[in-house]
Amino acid sequence: IILECADVSRMGGIIDLAHLRRMVVLDHHQMRADASDRARFDLALVYPSYASCAEIVYDLLMWWGEPVSRAVAQCLYAGIVTDTGRFQWSNTDEHTLTTAAALVRIGVRPLDMFRRLYGNRDPRVLALLGKVLGTLTVVRSGGLRVTHLSVTRLMFEQTGAGPADTEGFIDYAVSVAGTDVALFFREDDRGSVKVSFRSQRVNVERVARWFGGGGHRYASGATVPGPLSRAIRAVLAALRKAGVRIGRDA
Repeated sequence: IILECADVSRMGGIIDLAHLRRMVVLDHHQMRADASDRARFDLALVYPSYASCAEIVYDLLMWWGEPVSRAVAQCLYAGIVTDTGRFQWSNTDEHTLTTAAALVRIGVRPLDMFRRLYGNRDPRVLALLGKVLGTLTVVRSGGLRVTHLSVTRLMFEQTGAGPADTEGFIDYAVSVAGTDVALFFREDDRGSVKVSFRSQRVNVERVARWFGGGGHRYASGATVPGPLSRAIRAVLAALRKAGVRIGRDA
């Protein structure tokens, strides 16, 4: 059972797909129309209208009549909080909040979860954040006001932090006043660049698809050939080209 990953290629080498007799995917990301993975799944429960994969899991458990322990509720609550950016993204809706409330009734303590998820950062992560914030750039591209941040492999080496520690860094770009599109560029070990797209009004998923990525209308990702400077130019050029067509609320 694969969660949060409608594209099997994104699984990397963590499992040997050739030895699986059955494959089921639970996800809330829109599957690409041309995705070859569709034929590989025995069952695909994909609901893009859901704000988080955890909500799908919770609804399935309720439908099956399975009891939800406090430990399971904590995991599901963590999934909801992180997938909705602490309930701040546009995908947060009534279903999200009622599910979170149900998990609180089971025994989840929101303050305790917040502290465990966001209140115990390693000093190395904050050192990395300082370097990343130094790259903050605001430009105009295709009529859109774009704010972007980036992290290099050298920054990871200098601080001792890792790629997983950059979770949430893009929020700082999103928070810049007047931003239409926020971008976060992260160099990886293979020379390519991981790009995260965020917006509150612009359909960035369309642009991410141009680079073979995808995700949600207002939160998507893609991998772009490096080096970093080239990746930044390529993405900004794509936004320039698409700016008029994707527009706001497109």
